[in-house]
Amino acid sequence: MNMRVYAYPDPQDAVPTTDVFEVEDHDIDRKLASDAEVRDHPEVPLTDGQRDIVVTRLGFRRTSPWVVDGDRASADVAPLTTEQ
Repeated sequence: MNMRVYAYPDPQDAVPTTDVFEVEDHDIDRKLASDAEVRDHPEVPLTDGQRDIVVTRLGFRRTSPWVVDGDRASADVAPLTTEQ
């Protein structure tokens, strides 16, 4: 399985107040899940812990460190039902 979660500011926000999360399976080139999370403050990106909560809510767990590039972040994930 080659799954990754991507988090980025909602492109519809003039001032970033919401981050969009998308889990993609690159083996089958398909989006598996998506959700959004409102930031505590527009100028402050979500923390790793806040991102992890969204990933869990989507039914996945993070299996690699978050790679952060400005307001964007990504990490490898696996389904929660997969043995750790």
